[in-house]
Amino acid sequence: MATATFTRIFVPPARFLNRAEEARFRRDYVAQYRENRIDALLLGLVLWLGFVTTDFYYFNLYPLRTTDSVLLQVLIYRSIGVVILLTGLILIRRRTFRSEARTTVLFCVGIVLLYVINLLMLSTVPYPRHYQNGLLLVLFFIFGFFRIRSRPLGMVLLVLLVMSVPVYLDGTHISEEPSYWRSAFANLVAFCILGWGITIALERSAREAFAQRLEVEKARSAAELRARALRDGQDEVQRELTKLKQEKTEFLARAVHDLRNQAHAIGCDVAMANDGVADGRSDVVAAYLAKVEASTVRLSASFHALLDLARLETGSVRFDLKEINLVPLVQAAVDELRETAAEAKVRLGMLCRDQRPIFVRTDRYQLARVLENLVSNAIKYADTKKGSAAFVSVGLVRLSGRVRIDVVDNGLGIPEQDMLRVFEPFEQLSERRDGVGLGLSIVREIVNQLEQHQIGLSSTAGKGTRFRIDLPRIDHSGAGVEVSEPAVAKDMQRKLENAYILVIEDNREALASLASVIRARGAIVETASSQQEAMVILDELERDLDLIITDYRLDGGAIATPVVQAARDAIGEGLPIIVVTGEIEVARDDPELYGVSLVSKPILPAALVAHAASLLAGHHSG
Repeated sequence: MATATFTRIFVPPARFLNRAEEARFRRDYVAQYRENRIDALLLGLVLWLGFVTTDFYYFNLYPLRTTDSVLLQVLIYRSIGVVILLTGLILIRRRTFRSEARTTVLFCVGIVLLYVINLLMLSTVPYPRHYQNGLLLVLFFIFGFFRIRSRPLGMVLLVLLVMSVPVYLDGTHISEEPSYWRSAFANLVAFCILGWGITIALERSAREAFAQRLEVEKARSAAELRARALRDGQDEVQRELTKLKQEKTEFLARAVHDLRNQAHAIGCDVAMANDGVADGRSDVVAAYLAKVEASTVRLSASFHALLDLARLETGSVRFDLKEINLVPLVQAAVDELRETAAEAKVRLGMLCRDQRPIFVRTDRYQLARVLENLVSNAIKYADTKKGSAAFVSVGLVRLSGRVRIDVVDNGLGIPEQDMLRVFEPFEQLSERRDGVGLGLSIVREIVNQLEQHQIGLSSTAGKGTRFRIDLPRIDHSGAGVEVSEPAVAKDMQRKLENAYILVIEDNREALASLASVIRARGAIVETASSQQEAMVILDELERDLDLIITDYRLDGGAIATPVVQAARDAIGEGLPIIVVTGEIEVARDDPELYGVSLVSKPILPAALVAHAASLLAGHHSG
């Protein structure tokens, strides 16, 4: 407690950490006390001139101890002091001396000069006791009126005390009363310490008041910012509402225009059919009735598309999210449009590195609808000038934790400035208007509303277009496979017959037991009890393996990851691999083990063989 009190009294207050705030404090400090300092200088000048009468008084009081030359020296010192004070009054009123740094230098220099003059007078006169008051008065002005900051004032006080030492403790005038002057010097030091503490308290009070003012200003500024943000937000909402209203108006205008054109076409065709009936020309009637039927189908499609888009935009569509295998869904979408592609003389194909299941969480119906729209659009806008080279390719790309569906064509392409327009309702950038212009708008709405689904587009005019659907992949292998212990059915046994299987286990007894069970089902088994043995077997294979079963932890602290990678490099990513481990969480986090089947220990050999047969069955059927 005592230390804290001492620190608060005699340690100068800390500067503001923010340089801009410190600079502003100093500017405000100078401006706040500028008039006080001018008044203090005027008061000091009056008192200084008043001391001239005191000089004459002491001269007459001690006629035997003074001479005219002593009085003349004192009056010269007084005149120099008057010049210093007048100079200070003139300079402090100038604009260039309104900065805190220059004002502090001006006062510090002036104080030191006046103090030196007082010391010279004290050393000159034969009655020095009476001139101590001048020194104390200078210090009083420093501490009370001039409001100099504590740090520069501390340096000034140190200089003044050092200059006072030879006068108070070593001057010729103190020989008669040395104890008095030592006591006077001690009082001077005490007065300086007390005055410095007062200066610190005054500056601390000014800084605390300024800090409170800053807090008030910051709070007011924050309130104004919030109010401005609220006003801006309201304005933004209003602009958005206006924009939405305008877009709705434009949408309705386009819809009405499109439907009116189709209705008009139907009316014209009906009129021509009626003319054919009147003329008895059945061929004309049949031709125009066919046109009416086609227009009616188109009109119905437009109505349904408008309804679908409206339901999507209003959030009326309920999505049935389920875990599905993406591969057959994409394959079905491609197969469904093969005939359409053939009629348009466009090669349509599907690219997938392997047929391993790719599980995703999506709405099967809505995603199939998206794919149908994108693929049919790609077929429709094929570049007929390329003849048999025209193609549309649908690809599946496995990514880390995600999967991407690419619909790529080498058709007409889309100019860069029209990239965003293609998703707008009724926008058709080509003259091929055999659609209603809502397909891609519906695609965008569906993808945006499906959880974590994204759509992208890249295109080059004249070269082709790529649409991308990106969605999260569910890695069933990462969750571990809960394998029961069922009896191995005969059909499972047939799946193992002649299968070429590599079993890796560092426990030789467990390796021998598992290999025996698998061989008993008609499989050809290679065994390895270490990572090195497995690598040798992979290098010397004469036939591709059908399956690998490996323990996660092998001999000498090794793990199965290098073996898995080497097998995939040698045989391909589609190779079924079972990793048996008691550290399912550790193995799941290993990025090199994506796509493998993780099985938790302990597991009986028969149950593991049943799981192996199941994997082989799925692999061969894919």
